[in-house]
Amino acid sequence: MTSPTWQHIFFAVGLFAVLSNDNDHQLSKQSQKAAAESGARMMLPTVVEQAVLRLIQSKAATSQIELARALKLRPNTVHGIVKRLMADGFISTEKTVRGSRGRPSLHFTITLPGKVLVIQLLGTEWRGAIIGANREQENAGVVTMHSSIFSDLTESRSFFLQIRDRALAGANCRLEELQGIMVSTNAVKRPESGLLSSSVTPWISELSEDYLTKLLGAPTLVSTQGKLAELELRTWTRDGIRSLVRFNVGDGASSHYASLFGPASMAESFPGEIGHVQRKTGGEICGCGNRGCLETLIAGPRMLRRLRLDLDSGLQTVLRKSADKSPAEFFQDLYLADQEGQDAYARTLATEFLEHCAWGLSISINMFRPQLVVLDGYALAGHPLWLNRLESLLPGLVLNGGPTDYRLVFSRQKPLDLILELAAEFFMRQKGIAL
Repeated sequence: MTSPTWQHIFFAVGLFAVLSNDNDHQLSKQSQKAAAESGARMMLPTVVEQAVLRLIQSKAATSQIELARALKLRPNTVHGIVKRLMADGFISTEKTVRGSRGRPSLHFTITLPGKVLVIQLLGTEWRGAIIGANREQENAGVVTMHSSIFSDLTESRSFFLQIRDRALAGANCRLEELQGIMVSTNAVKRPESGLLSSSVTPWISELSEDYLTKLLGAPTLVSTQGKLAELELRTWTRDGIRSLVRFNVGDGASSHYASLFGPASMAESFPGEIGHVQRKTGGEICGCGNRGCLETLIAGPRMLRRLRLDLDSGLQTVLRKSADKSPAEFFQDLYLADQEGQDAYARTLATEFLEHCAWGLSISINMFRPQLVVLDGYALAGHPLWLNRLESLLPGLVLNGGPTDYRLVFSRQKPLDLILELAAEFFMRQKGIAL
């Protein structure tokens, strides 16, 4: 059996963008209204044109020559496609690269026609940044805020407004200058109802684009993070990686799979709810309503709650001061205390955490046999000592495999990478397509 060509791989990826979810590719009400008012006829890109858009968005191919090679098309054909996409406002010239011989090579990027505010709601962590038409961040850094776990939508209202106002102030930007707002959550969308669902933030089901548009004062779209594994995979394709699992531990626990080979349904059949597989019989009640889920044993708020209960019972530990910090800060303290190795309680807490993580990882690895396992979330990211210990724990849990069958790495995505992706998604969805 021959290996798939770039044509097969990227045509499948482009086709997936068209066929995976019909609802995602309908024109938004706002776009339809704008088109009707202007009398414009909005044309959606063809299947091949969407494949080109995905190649450009993923940075896998950004010049006409690279696009022609990836799709096995003639350069003249690609030239026509690129010309149409530029005329329709989907892409623009990003840079010119001059080689040692021949003409300079033009490279393309997804067009951001204006400023967009991107807000990420990650449970107890909130991020916000304004991205301008030149794809550059309008301020020096991503605004980050931490909150408690809100019990209802009303409590979250002030934080949505605070993150909006801080991002605007940091970018010296007025609300009227925004083309719109993209809100990203770590929830999943229920296929039967279309409502958002999260065990960490149960009120997320009440969150709607209409509600946020009225609250934030600008046209607002909502995106879920189920595509993060796919976005992560884009950064590894040039290294020969064709499949991966993204294991994230923060306020919750998830494990998403992405592959360039299999049908789109493979990713959809595993929605990432590894956190709700039962790990401990008769354990704590999870946000999903069941007892003993993996999430109750490794998620940040649950680990922090355990520390506070142990302190209330008279425990003496160097982590005492961490009890009043955010879950992300607590995990940083736990990692440092475990690394120092002087506190028995911290060592035990870290060991149990890693054993539970390894168990959850083994389920994903046994199910999908990925080439790469990407660790992410504030509980794992940037903790190389724990990555090494997970590598030593996994061989005893993974079926018919050893360290050579997969590789554990940290995510290549930076907060700004996803924010740029979300900004591009906002404008693409306004035009009626989803990358």
